[in-house]
Amino acid sequence: TVSTSNYKEPIIDTFLNAGKELGYEVGDINGVLQDSGFSVSQVTMKNGFRTGTFKAFAEKFVGKELTLITHSHVNRILMDGKHAIGVEVTRFGKTEIYQAKKEVILSAGTVGSPQILMLSGIGD
Repeated sequence: TVSTSNYKEPIIDTFLNAGKELGYEVGDINGVLQDSGFSVSQVTMKNGFRTGTFKAFAEKFVGKELTLITHSHVNRILMDGKHAIGVEVTRFGKTEIYQAKKEVILSAGTVGSPQILMLSGIGD
């Protein structure tokens, strides 16, 4: 579950108040303040321990509903018109194609995702 940590350092309030004094809004950065503002950091927790997004959201789907491939480099998303139908990857020196049954999830970070989209002919 994504939430604000129930442990809070006293200095956090100092930082939030400093942001307010500088004229910034303080609130939830996942809502109205997405582009600016100050907020308490959110964490992914399970049973009282921090966990990564894979364990929290995707791990339970690996196998029947989600294919996870490691040691791979995505070359491009395969398209049929405006619909993503699969991915082309390089893995251990070989080019492989994986067809999607339902959808393609692109999660390659702030640099990798736009690069893959451009290599796929999507966007400018």
